[in-house]
Amino acid sequence: MQAVIYAGLRNGARDQQIHDALTYKHVAEVAQEFKLSPNTIRAASKRIANATVYELSLLGGGVAQCRLAGSPPIHSEKRRLAPTVATTAPSATLNCLAG
Repeated sequence: MQAVIYAGLRNGARDQQIHDALTYKHVAEVAQEFKLSPNTIRAASKRIANATVYELSLLGGGVAQCRLAGSPPIHSEKRRLAPTVATTAPSATLNCLAG
């Protein structure tokens, strides 16, 4: 099973459960089940629907330090000679120092 990180969401796992439940139940039923108002149910589903999914994979071992592509290198990166790994996301490319 792959780990999921809900960055920027207070209760991402709950929001995902609500979003999944809405595929086969009405808002009123899900609201009763989770003991939340229908507006909260709609908002949670909208947050998950608007979430951006990144598929990340680490190559090599050790800690990876990532930064957005195109941003100036930080002082420690100028000196290090390490292989880099890049992953393309819908809106940005992250460059990670592997090793």
